[in-house]
Amino acid sequence: MFGYEFTHTLNLDKDQIYWLFSSSSQSIAAFIALLLTGYAFVVNVMDNLEARDETLAEVHSELKITYYDTLKALAVVGGLTIVGSLGMLLANYYCNWVRSVLLFPTIIGIVLTIFIGVLFIIKIVDPKKYSKKAVSLLKEEEKGINTKGRSVSTGEFMEAFITVERLVRDLFAKHGQQGDVPEILRNSKAAGGRP
Repeated sequence: MFGYEFTHTLNLDKDQIYWLFSSSSQSIAAFIALLLTGYAFVVNVMDNLEARDETLAEVHSELKITYYDTLKALAVVGGLTIVGSLGMLLANYYCNWVRSVLLFPTIIGIVLTIFIGVLFIIKIVDPKKYSKKAVSLLKEEEKGINTKGRSVSTGEFMEAFITVERLVRDLFAKHGQQGDVPEILRNSKAAGGRP
């Protein structure tokens, strides 16, 4: 088979294959563990920043989803590559045809794992990540806002608001509750009921 011929073309003997794929499985496992640790630190920093500034909550949520998706792809590809590398070790001494079948997918998996890992690092350290994510979220939100229709001045809005507030006060007065509307609402929530 082609993989078997390829290993002979590279002059790889069984010991070299054993060393190559045993070290690759260990390196990939350590690489994924390192990236997972970095992800945990980044999420912790994001949570601390969010606790100080609640306006970052939506951006952080979207960034966490992006990071998680990349890390999930890395874990799947890396896990399959580790299994392939261990399969190469098992087949190395016993089954030449299995070794030849596993050789190329395992090498491709190793390269793909490294590529996804580097992509993940670039996403995390990107200094423009907040502005990029904020712009994309604003564009999404603008699509949902209906800007067509009549525009009103601040004075008209305040007059309508005062009218609504008077109607709400009258409604509360009819039901025997006196006082400030926000205070009535707070007291009703504290009592577990409706105003």
